[in-house]
Amino acid sequence: VGQTLAACDGGILLDLGNTGENANDDYYQSLDNPQPFTVRDLVRTDRLSGGVSSPDGKTVAFFRYVWSVNLNVSSTTLWTVDVSTGVAARVTPFAWGISESNAQWTADSSRLIFLSNRGGAGTQIWTVSSSGTDATQVTDYPLSIQTLLLDAHSNNVAFSVSIFPGTTMELTCDYLAAKEEGRIPGFGKLDAFLYKKTFIRHWDTWFQGRRNHIFLTKMSVSNGVVTFAEPRDIMNDWDVDAPTKPYGDMNEWSFSADGKLFAFPRQMSCNEAGQCDPSVELSDVTWRTDLAICFAGTEKGGEVTCDTSNPAIDTEPRFHPSDPDLLSYIRTDVPGYESSQRFIYLWRISTGEQWNATTRDFPFSVGEHRWVNDGGAIVFTAIIDGVSSVLYANVTSPPGNYPQPIYVGDNHRSCGSVHSMGQDQVLLACSSLYAPVDFYVASLRDANLRQITAFNSEMLAKTLMGTEAQYLKFTGGNGDEVGMWVLTPYNYQPDGNHAVAMLIHGGPESAWTTDWSYRWNLQMYAGDGYFVVAINFHGSLGSTGNLMGQDFVDSVANNWGGSPFQDIYLGLDYVLVDSPYAGSLDPERCVAAGASFGGFLINYIQGHMDEVMASGKNGGFKALLCHDGMFSSVANYYQTEELWFPEHEFGGPAYLVPENYERWNPMNFVSKWNTPEMIVQGEKDFRLSTSQGISMFNALQRRGVDSQFLYFPTMNHWVFAPTELTFWMDNILDFLARYGQP
Repeated sequence: VGQTLAACDGGILLDLGNTGENANDDYYQSLDNPQPFTVRDLVRTDRLSGGVSSPDGKTVAFFRYVWSVNLNVSSTTLWTVDVSTGVAARVTPFAWGISESNAQWTADSSRLIFLSNRGGAGTQIWTVSSSGTDATQVTDYPLSIQTLLLDAHSNNVAFSVSIFPGTTMELTCDYLAAKEEGRIPGFGKLDAFLYKKTFIRHWDTWFQGRRNHIFLTKMSVSNGVVTFAEPRDIMNDWDVDAPTKPYGDMNEWSFSADGKLFAFPRQMSCNEAGQCDPSVELSDVTWRTDLAICFAGTEKGGEVTCDTSNPAIDTEPRFHPSDPDLLSYIRTDVPGYESSQRFIYLWRISTGEQWNATTRDFPFSVGEHRWVNDGGAIVFTAIIDGVSSVLYANVTSPPGNYPQPIYVGDNHRSCGSVHSMGQDQVLLACSSLYAPVDFYVASLRDANLRQITAFNSEMLAKTLMGTEAQYLKFTGGNGDEVGMWVLTPYNYQPDGNHAVAMLIHGGPESAWTTDWSYRWNLQMYAGDGYFVVAINFHGSLGSTGNLMGQDFVDSVANNWGGSPFQDIYLGLDYVLVDSPYAGSLDPERCVAAGASFGGFLINYIQGHMDEVMASGKNGGFKALLCHDGMFSSVANYYQTEELWFPEHEFGGPAYLVPENYERWNPMNFVSKWNTPEMIVQGEKDFRLSTSQGISMFNALQRRGVDSQFLYFPTMNHWVFAPTELTFWMDNILDFLARYGQP
């Protein structure tokens, strides 16, 4: 005990100054004329996140991220905006290197608590008045805090830290310091770990014994001074993660209306007889998708209980705002299938009764959900025809009488991050293909959206983007209706002869939507002169065609090189020959880029270019880009971390159904690889590991095909750091331009 956080949890904060917060706006003001949108504009974009309404509904707190081109560093600070006037103001001091998150309001709307690293002692809990006059560090725990949730009515607080199970924050810190300083008993300096079960690594991190554990405590506020009671680890010696890895956060947690219960999900390990051990995650969590909702009393004493009745996914519990006995949650019904349709269920705690609140006649998966109107209704999101839509469902009816959802968004924006504001209003974070995220207030009475923030206006005024986006439908694989987004280049001419860039999304159970992306942004290609095509092929979310909703999603299983591949070349034919833009596109200057599952399709296309060109309507793709894709489906089964994914997609383990893995295996068609291709690979991508990317590059080089290997030692499945993102896009567009000539 007593080691500094810098030694045990990386809490070093460099002094990089506090000037230049608005340097990106100044840059755009200095430009005389608008310029085509590029990746450098993307990384200069202000990013807004974490919006939450004050209890009185008058103010919204949120975070603003800015990045310095000169310093190569970012800052994320806490802001508020007046809902009635739209006046926004920063409430925590600006400095480079600051990272803040998880804002929560106190019950009287006068203060916020949040997570910040600004104290130089890792990430701790801070508080500030709504006027921004007194930012103060509240906690000084020996480990960084990952996630924070405040129940403003009861002043209950939940937070998580990564500790060694059965120990304390202090003992965990001690061990980390001893390891760093070479004081391991019997060894001195030692860097090794013995694994006896999987996961051994997950997403981008090797497992080395620490687990996400939830701590509960009580907050007190007196004369503006915030204090916390001694926290307690409700998971004790559980060898379990909560929040779940790799994406879990405070949206997995909820306090009951009376403040007596706390709900959270965790992965379960169960044997074939259905007997589950709540205290440990065994190797089966790598091939099972069993998430169970657990309950803990907020007072000391008592056990944590978990409901294990559903062998699939139960997650994102939301207690009713006034009824402590009623809970909503997200549920799937197909074990081992993470993309099974997500429903909203209601749960009467005292009786155990559970029922579907969004009706099984609704064909689309629910994204996120929130109680609104004092618990009389639920607002939720769902992807429908390439738009992240916001819907409204009345849930006051008794079980079995399920009302239909009502659409409250529009088709120009995708919206999410839903929060109730009272008085038939919800707060939304919305973006489009033309503009990054801003916050909006949506009325449930008249479906009206009112914008309350307006960041990035200088950037939008001085960049030239593709200005015409349409969601088109065509006949794809198996004769099914398939949708696609198209976006014109910044310099589009109806009588022109524009090159085409086909972008292929990952998943495969995902979708191209109108969300503004900070990675695969369609405008970067439109800004380079391409006509952009983004197909929601078989397996994508939100289809409204003859094969609707979840049926369309499910159709990709054991069909990777079937309908989705057909959708790509049939969609290309449609755009070039039959779409409203057909006369303005050059069939001999088409390129394609894809990531993850999209990378699989790129490599499958590489070995089947003759089928792409078979109709005679296109000249094939002249260059390809594979980002963190698949070379060998068999090898990847044994290399990846989440085994449930290939086992569902290919119908079982590779050693039991090898024929399913070999049917669409890109490796089997290397003898036909002739198209120039760039490979992108992140070293920390454990979903599709580096060996897959190296194998692709070796195959292309051995065959004498023009190819490049773009390698990022510190990136995972995504390229997200601004400098790496810039280098990534520069090289991608340079390579594709040699053949697409936009």
